[in-house]
Amino acid sequence: MYQQIKKDVKKLYELERQGVTVERKKRIVNIFGIKINSFDSEEGIAEIEVSCSKGTYIRTLCEDIGTKLGCGAYMNTLVRTKSSGFDLEHSYSPEQLSAMKDTELERLIIPVDKLFEEYEAVILDEKLTGKVKNGVRIQKQGLSDNAMYRLYGNNGDFLCISRCLDGVLIMEKAFWS
Repeated sequence: MYQQIKKDVKKLYELERQGVTVERKKRIVNIFGIKINSFDSEEGIAEIEVSCSKGTYIRTLCEDIGTKLGCGAYMNTLVRTKSSGFDLEHSYSPEQLSAMKDTELERLIIPVDKLFEEYEAVILDEKLTGKVKNGVRIQKQGLSDNAMYRLYGNNGDFLCISRCLDGVLIMEKAFWS
């Protein structure tokens, strides 16, 4: 119940605090690997490393593992080490950032379209660029149905991410200024 998922506009953890239990729908997730980093048999504490798909709730995974083992289990600490291609190795604390010069900070800025590199890039001509900027859905042949795309204007600027439905690109999120 302690999840950010919502039921009738309320988050499950808010309902739990009110004493309301809601049946949660099962979700299909991918667990690519689980590694035991350490285990203290006296304390019954394990540190695991999980590689998984988005939408996976590690707290629920821990409960499921405990149920399968017949001993119960819960999550004590969570450290997200990687998400969307970004990892802890390339992260900085607020103190580290405060100590940096402006030129160092500028070097660290990552273009927003890097977040969407898994989506194929589509470069538009001038006419289609104008249509997209005016919120018009555009037709584009040769794209996969229900796939997401990064759209770039005729000058190379990142415009938006769009979903293709029946050959029509429908804007999901705009990024131009």
